[in-house]
Amino acid sequence: KRCQLGFKTLIDDAVFQHNSRPCSLADGDFNHDNLLDIVVINFDTNTIGIFLNNGNELFAPQITNTTGDQSSSMSVVVGDFNNDGYLDISVTNYDLHNIDIFLGYGNGNFTKQSSYSTGLHSNPYAIALNDFNKDVYLDIGVANSGTNTIDIFLD
Repeated sequence: KRCQLGFKTLIDDAVFQHNSRPCSLADGDFNHDNLLDIVVINFDTNTIGIFLNNGNELFAPQITNTTGDQSSSMSVVVGDFNNDGYLDISVTNYDLHNIDIFLGYGNGNFTKQSSYSTGLHSNPYAIALNDFNKDVYLDIGVANSGTNTIDIFLD
């Protein structure tokens, strides 16, 4: 049998900042309402955008957080990095040679980012989460296209 998929546009151009150029996204319940919300990287505006799910196939207007001037963020992941029960966000910043972590408050808002260097000319591109050292805490893996290396940030 053939699978029939039906797609519907839930977030359109009107909710993004003009020319923000969204390039990567992840989902998670950022405000503990049992609905999946979305975080998106806005490449050209150097921000991440949080879209909280209203539960009616619509999302609240975008809440933005800066990733830094000329950051060129590429990839985003969601996980509970500090084990407080609230989802946090991490992004790779290609031109700043670092990753950012935004800690969640559990209400859809996040702290100002904390940045962690991936090294000179590293150009971090992709990011992944796992418990790489089996200590029950999430660790962050980063693929650096500029240095052909992988960094593991252990929690």
